[in-house]
Amino acid sequence: MAKRREAATLLLRGFTPVQIAREMCVSLSTVMLYLQQQIGEGTIQRSDIILSFPSKFRRAIETAVRDAGSDKRTRVQYRLRKAGVAADPQELYLYLKLRRQKVEYGDLYEQLRLIEGHLHSVARNALQRRHGDRWWRCLPTKVRQECSMVYEEDEIEAEHRFCCTTFIHLKVIYEKLWPELSPELPDAFTRSSDSKKRFAEELHFINGVRNAVMHPVKGLRIEEGSFRRVHQFAQTLVGKTLRSSDTWGSILSMPVRSTVQ
Repeated sequence: MAKRREAATLLLRGFTPVQIAREMCVSLSTVMLYLQQQIGEGTIQRSDIILSFPSKFRRAIETAVRDAGSDKRTRVQYRLRKAGVAADPQELYLYLKLRRQKVEYGDLYEQLRLIEGHLHSVARNALQRRHGDRWWRCLPTKVRQECSMVYEEDEIEAEHRFCCTTFIHLKVIYEKLWPELSPELPDAFTRSSDSKKRFAEELHFINGVRNAVMHPVKGLRIEEGSFRRVHQFAQTLVGKTLRSSDTWGSILSMPVRSTVQ
């Protein structure tokens, strides 16, 4: 257990898996086993592994892949050598393997799903506690109208009209009902004098990332900073490390621009 946590700690400190193997005097396969176990326990996410590689290293490989028209290791190695870039063979192999799995996009989708579910639950629970059966009437009129329209037209019957909210609806709800809903949020979101504005800006940013993930044909580019910003927001909102094993039940029970940067 101690060695698994040591590997995860080194990863979060900026060590690559190959560097961790050297630091711990174990094989790369052993390090990857440790890290996979820590992913399962929720200590780290899969994307933390791929983001442990220096951005300069990742950019060089992505350029090599583009120029080679292939992510085959031999072709990428040739392009890197031609560009005068030195790359550890083990790190190159591991990065290309992780790159093919699109692990960072999988984690990002999971975080967006958890954020939306949690915001939805917090708003509904807070309004029900304060207003009882009248909670639905407290929502902004336009939100109620649009949700009702979708509810009536949707072939899949939802449990309530509120289930038809979009992420933008949630942003509007938190803006309009900030005095009622802000006490339900972590202090990190409410301690500043302009907290309402800053929270709305975060939701606007996250919606832009969400559009890029959910609508890949638009060709919206997601920068590394977006991954980290969404991840930090999600952890602060939910108050714990997010895991891919989290379910809707566990979430609900918990007390743009063209380039997203």
